[in-house]
Amino acid sequence: MKEFWNDRYSKDDIAYGRSPNSFFKEQLWDQKFGRLLLPAEGVGRDAVYAVKKGWLVHAFDYSEVAAAKAVVNAYHEGVKYEYQVSDVVSFETADDFYHLVSVSFLHLPENSRRIFHKKLIKCLVPGGKIIAEYFSKKQFEKNTGGPRNIELLYTEKQIREDFQDIEILRLSEELVQLHNGAYHQEEAWVIRFIGQKGE
Repeated sequence: MKEFWNDRYSKDDIAYGRSPNSFFKEQLWDQKFGRLLLPAEGVGRDAVYAVKKGWLVHAFDYSEVAAAKAVVNAYHEGVKYEYQVSDVVSFETADDFYHLVSVSFLHLPENSRRIFHKKLIKCLVPGGKIIAEYFSKKQFEKNTGGPRNIELLYTEKQIREDFQDIEILRLSEELVQLHNGAYHQEEAWVIRFIGQKGE
């Protein structure tokens, strides 16, 4: 799977655009500045935007090609943030550390997904939030982005169960128009989630 992502990010174009994820951008306006974790960050489009808004950003991805491009993009944008090469299961961070975590279209097998989501809850400070956007299982029929394995697509029920230990502020399945580079440019079924860890 790493080979797939290295190949995709090795193309000359920016696979998912230069602008930040629209749902992430929209929600970031309502959050207080602090430490932000961006898993599977690709070439750093969300990270660059967040740093410019005043956030202290930590990001990771398991594609070495994406990481190399992220470093170059950060340099050209005149920003700095921490970027590691790691997969979601191996990634380690301190408990009660981040004020915000944002996950955009990261799709995992069930066991890895559950482990990873538990990690996200643990790494949040009390009162910290998670913003997430995933492709819904309904997206499998549209073929306008997302995994072509229906087992890697999610349902509201799965997300509710994974995050049952925090307060769910928003959980909805929506048909939206994506504007994220060459691979996400059409109508798609997504699940949008916002959760908050108890004080």
